[in-house]
Amino acid sequence: MYSFKLSEYKKENTNTKIKIFIEFLYERFGISNDSEDFDNIYFSLFNDNDLIQSLEYYIDKNKVTAQITASNYIHYITSFFRMLSEKYNIENDMFVNIDQNNQLIAKSKEIISKLRKTVSKDSASDEQYEDLVSGIEDFLNNFNINDLYDEIIKCKDSNKHTKLYHRFVSIIPIKLIIKFALSNLRVISLDCSDLYMEKNTLLINGLQLPLDKDLIELFKQYLRVREYILKLYSKQETKLFIKNNGEPYIKNTSDRKNVPAYAPFFRIMKDKINTESAELFANRRILDMVDHGIDISTIIRISEKSEKKCIELQNSNNKEDDVINKLNLFFNEDTHSNKKIVVKKKAYINCPICGKEVKAISDELVLVQYKTNDTKYLACKNCRGEYGKHSI
Repeated sequence: MYSFKLSEYKKENTNTKIKIFIEFLYERFGISNDSEDFDNIYFSLFNDNDLIQSLEYYIDKNKVTAQITASNYIHYITSFFRMLSEKYNIENDMFVNIDQNNQLIAKSKEIISKLRKTVSKDSASDEQYEDLVSGIEDFLNNFNINDLYDEIIKCKDSNKHTKLYHRFVSIIPIKLIIKFALSNLRVISLDCSDLYMEKNTLLINGLQLPLDKDLIELFKQYLRVREYILKLYSKQETKLFIKNNGEPYIKNTSDRKNVPAYAPFFRIMKDKINTESAELFANRRILDMVDHGIDISTIIRISEKSEKKCIELQNSNNKEDDVINKLNLFFNEDTHSNKKIVVKKKAYINCPICGKEVKAISDELVLVQYKTNDTKYLACKNCRGEYGKHSI
């Protein structure tokens, strides 16, 4: 029987859920992610709490919103351990012992039940999000910027179609939409003046939105390529995003041929999930904003969606049980409040030492001093500073 090597399996595996699980394994057992050494004994040590942590890690890492997606994660991990048992004789009691397995299922259901049962058709599914993010990551891992410069020159000389350029550039607008819920038209129409690299922010309707580390690095690369193209074609352009020939993806509004070139602008999305509907990911991000308490007026300002559309998305995001629980909590607090309003009397204070309310007059108060401290404190005559402190 062949021995199992996680480092080799990791290179061959393409499933996003297993990728995240392997990433968690390395982190859980304190092993460098690029290490070739992973002791198979760890698979036997892995317990139900570890798996629940890995489920929570997966939900957080991939921004999972649907119960079915989280359930599929458990299914894939179960299949992974079954493969280890059948092919490599590596067993874990959690997947063999019925009682332990039932405990695992119960714990996972408790976590999964907090997610939505259904997902709006107007927003990207967890699977679409996973496939797109994973596809972009794979592309960038194999991307060589020098190949891009070579392609730009070859396309200028021979008018050949690009293979790399639009795929590379399209990653940036897609990431902006995923992060900020921007509209397609807003992203494709961005001007260079909207980008503040010295502050690492993007200006949208008066709001300076912070760019994350990935976007900052991508913009640095892209801006160098952009400058190179404009010099190559001896052009000037105010629009932020340009094609490999120096032309913007959208013309100025005064141009009658002002038709946005969305197909190349979202090229990598078409490659990875067979759609150019970036709006699905904007809607998904809006739901995320709602979940985190961002007010509707701010969401409208950033996404430029109508109030009606934002409310529709919010309603589709609300789980009936959550709505009922929130209403019950609100109305019960309103009608059955046990809070007592304390009315303080005038000319009374609370003793700084024991807290007793006394008249704010000298006859009721004394100065006290700790044996080990020269500072004098005010206290009431009742407690006199407590615990062997001496009044003076």
